[in-house]
Amino acid sequence: MKLKKLATALALGTVMTLGTLGQAVAAEPIKVGTFLAVTGPASFLGDPELKTLQMYIENINAKGGIDGRQVELV
Repeated sequence: MKLKKLATALALGTVMTLGTLGQAVAAEPIKVGTFLAVTGPASFLGDPELKTLQMYIENINAKGGIDGRQVELV
């Protein structure tokens, strides 16, 4: 649970930092990357975390993105 909160906080922090770059790159999506254990013995943790991040990003993009820019999970 703490890992999911940390991943969410890092993603949001990155998005907020990138959102201040200005209008020159307004057409480009905001790319957010993360490390998750989606394979191997810890995949029972990583798979739900990945699905949660995908759900957050879909929700953000459905509401118009951040300052009009879409968010992309890398």
